[in-house]
Amino acid sequence: FKEDGKLVDEQNTLTSLYGVYHAKIGRAYFYQDVLLVSPDFNLKADTLEYSSISKVAVTKGPTYIENKDGTTVDADGGRFRTAQDQTIFAEGTIETRNYVVTGDELFIDDQKKYYTAKGNVVMTSKKDDIVIYGDKAVYDKKAGTSKVYGRPLMKRVMRRDTFFMVSDTLVSIENVDKDKERILAFHNILMFKSNMQGKCDSVAYFLADSTIHMYDDPVLWNKNSQMVSDSMDLFFEKDILKTMTLRKQAFLISIDTLGQHNQIKGRKMVGVF
Repeated sequence: FKEDGKLVDEQNTLTSLYGVYHAKIGRAYFYQDVLLVSPDFNLKADTLEYSSISKVAVTKGPTYIENKDGTTVDADGGRFRTAQDQTIFAEGTIETRNYVVTGDELFIDDQKKYYTAKGNVVMTSKKDDIVIYGDKAVYDKKAGTSKVYGRPLMKRVMRRDTFFMVSDTLVSIENVDKDKERILAFHNILMFKSNMQGKCDSVAYFLADSTIHMYDDPVLWNKNSQMVSDSMDLFFEKDILKTMTLRKQAFLISIDTLGQHNQIKGRKMVGVF
């Protein structure tokens, strides 16, 4: 067909301006304003090729998919294994309920509700001023978790400042209860803010009240002071650090105006900023 063709089966409807079907090889080609409407998703593309033998569809050029759950994909071409509900895209963006994820390569498994991005991954929170960079990101929709690997960097813009945190792995946990939404970081953690630097083994960052819990021998530096303890809790108010609690074996050392070292030790220590 050459103008406004339509193909309809029991579940899907495909329309395009131009289409060709090669019966001998079981391959169809659709060009210009391709639209595929199915029960689970809608797909728009410039060009679509489909093999009835391999059950594989290939799109070329700008490709846009919108799932019924609201998840969208905007990519430069894709390869669809329709029998397995799996898709591979070359460079694109996945937008979920909470995050926008970009990468050099995207993989989607619609049956398992499992999404991955590889290469130059950027994961941006839609609700908080948080951006996470890494080599690979995995989103498990059923579990409500997003994991970023490859020495990921988290950046959050605060009032008159920016908070940075780097670790081996970052995990974002979704929850219908916003108070339980959090970001977990594991191993070799470094944190930086203009008036605060720190390191530890693991971190729990609760988004609702901007509290940071540092575990396993954390060390924190603030101006001329160094603080250590078994664990630390940092409490922010309107993106400004207000209080800090050092739990168990708290120790603080600071340099006074005379260049002398003041030292304080206790079971628990609370600092107010």
